[in-house]
Amino acid sequence: MTIRRSNLFLIALFCGHLIAASLAFGSNGYWVIPAQMSVSRPFHRTALLPNGKVLATGGWVSPDTAEIYDPDTNVWTAAANMIYSHSEHTATVLPDGKILVAGGTPDPVSMPTDKAEVYDWATNTWTPAANMNSARTGHAATLLSNGTVLVTGSWGDASAEIYDPTANTWTAVPNMNTARDYHTATRLKNGKVLVVGGRSNTADLFDPDTKTWTMVASLDSSLFGHTAALLPDGKVLVAGGVITSSGTSINAAQVYDPAANTWAAIPDMHSIRSFFTATPFADGTVLMSGGFIGPQSFNVANNSEVYDPATNTWVNFMDMPDVSSHNTATLLSNGQVLVISGKSYWTELRPPEAAPSSNTGLDQVLAATSSKEVLLYKLGSTALKNPLSGILLLLE
Repeated sequence: MTIRRSNLFLIALFCGHLIAASLAFGSNGYWVIPAQMSVSRPFHRTALLPNGKVLATGGWVSPDTAEIYDPDTNVWTAAANMIYSHSEHTATVLPDGKILVAGGTPDPVSMPTDKAEVYDWATNTWTPAANMNSARTGHAATLLSNGTVLVTGSWGDASAEIYDPTANTWTAVPNMNTARDYHTATRLKNGKVLVVGGRSNTADLFDPDTKTWTMVASLDSSLFGHTAALLPDGKVLVAGGVITSSGTSINAAQVYDPAANTWAAIPDMHSIRSFFTATPFADGTVLMSGGFIGPQSFNVANNSEVYDPATNTWVNFMDMPDVSSHNTATLLSNGQVLVISGKSYWTELRPPEAAPSSNTGLDQVLAATSSKEVLLYKLGSTALKNPLSGILLLLE
C-alpha cells in the first residue's frame, strides 16, 4: 500500500482510522552513501568550516591526520597533518572560523593529553595552542558568547578551564560540583552553559560572567554517553545514554526548562541509544542517529529517528546503510547531515577495563575492524515507516 504526501501532511491507516500527522522539515529525508574517507576514524571529531566543507580529525587508526569533505563535489581531500595525535578529543569552531582541537588520547592504551592546536582552513595549516591546565578525554568543549571556549571534565575530573583564542591562554575556573566524563554541555539562550550527567545524575549551570557554577535540578538516573540539544523555546532535550550503575543503554528522554529549573519526561525514543548523535534542524526538530543499543552497550544501531517538539513525538526512519556508534553528525549548509561512523572492534566488543595492555598489533586490528562508513542524510523523497501503524509511506 502506497500513500502519498500532500503539502506538509501525511495520512496513515491505523486500526481502521485515518490519522493526520504534521510532517516536520527534518523528517522528510533519506540516507545515501557518499564518497568514503581514506581511513577509518574511530573516536574522530568533525567541524563545519566557513566554506561549507567538513573537517574530520584524528581517530585511533590515524590519530594525527585530517581530511576535508566537499559536499558540492562529493570528494574527500587530505588536509595537513595535525601536530599532535588526537582521539576522543574535541573540535570547536572559533568565531574566526578556525578550529580548536583539544585533548583526547593518541590510542586506546595511552593516557589523556593536554595538547591543543588550531587549524586555519584558509591556509591549511596547524598551529600549536597553549597546553591545557589538565589532560582530558571524554570532556566537552562549548563556545561561549564572547568567543572563548569552556572545556569541562575528563576521567574522574571535575575541573574546568576557558581558552581565549586571542591571547592563546587557558584559564582555570572553579571546579564543577562533581567529576564528569562523557557528559553534555549546552549553551543556553542566555549564554549560560548547562552541563548534564557524566556518570552522575546531577546537572550544573555555568555563568560565564561570574565564573561560577550552580547545581540545578537533577536527573532521575545517573547517565553518561547521552545527547543534549537546545530546542527553539530555550529548553534542552536530553536523550538516551548509559545507566552508570548497570551499564545498560536506555531510550528515555526528558526536557530541561531553565526558567522553571525542572525536568519533564517526554515519550521514549523508539530505539535504545547511547554514544550517538543529536542534530537539530532549522525548524527545531532533532535527528538522532546510530549509537549502542545494549544490553551492555556493545551492540550497535543502524537506525535513526527525529523528535518533533511541536507535537512531542518521535518519528522512525528507514535504517541507515551501515551501523554506527561514537559517530559524528555535521549539519551542512544545505540542510543535509553528514554522519561518519566512529565504531571499532574495541569499542564494540570490549569494555574499557578489558583494553589491551599494549598497542602491539592494535593498529592493524583497528584498521581491519573499524568502519570508515560515511552517510549523508538528504532532504527529499524517502520511504518512511509510520511509528503508529508500521505502514511504509512513500514521500514524494
